[in-house]
Amino acid sequence: MNNLQVRQRKQAPNVQHRRAAPQTIALRFTPPAQDGQPYKFEGYAVTWANVNSHGERFEKGAFADLIASGKRVHMYYNHAYMDWLTGNSAKRIGKWVELVEDDTGLLVKGELTPNISQSNDVAAMLSHGTVDGLSIAFYEPNPIDVYQDNTGARVIKRVDLYEISVVDEPSDQTARIAPTTEAIDAVRSADDANNLLVSMGLSKDDANLLLARLDDVLHVPNRVNQLQSVLDVLDF
Repeated sequence: MNNLQVRQRKQAPNVQHRRAAPQTIALRFTPPAQDGQPYKFEGYAVTWANVNSHGERFEKGAFADLIASGKRVHMYYNHAYMDWLTGNSAKRIGKWVELVEDDTGLLVKGELTPNISQSNDVAAMLSHGTVDGLSIAFYEPNPIDVYQDNTGARVIKRVDLYEISVVDEPSDQTARIAPTTEAIDAVRSADDANNLLVSMGLSKDDANLLLARLDDVLHVPNRVNQLQSVLDVLDF
């Protein structure tokens, strides 16, 4: 028998994944000004108010220690799921350049590495709105940093992230990438605006309701002027 040496397939890190998708919060993109420059984007990987599909929510401050430490958080596409299954080396598609906690959630800003085929593919999908979700992978939190609130949700007060991925289907339905400037500039009609809002996760009815409300708000001065004209005629 040949003297074969066998190496067990590399195992994925022992981390938990929680996906987040754009519904009320979206990811923003800045396409590169020229070839060779990174594609930039930002969005919320976690929102404080949302309970994800695992029955969890993250408390504001959960990522404060991580941010203060300056630890690098990796970036993959779909958690490099197929790479781990096949035993291939998981390829990072870019880097997170800033993580910030604000009143909404964990805001992350990233850059896709230029001239890498998978990064280019992800940039194309982000630009077209084919994918727009974010998902975190984190280590099991210390039990003292977890509690159950009065709604039954599992609340995580402190956690250590391994990576944040751009994903197709997040578990937190409010973590998304915002629309590109080009998509906003392309709005020429109410239908265009409605379609853009729907692409960000709103239902058609909610999008129509928002547009109608904005129309009311934006046209208030005109209505006030009309009322004043009537009062002038009546000599009030």
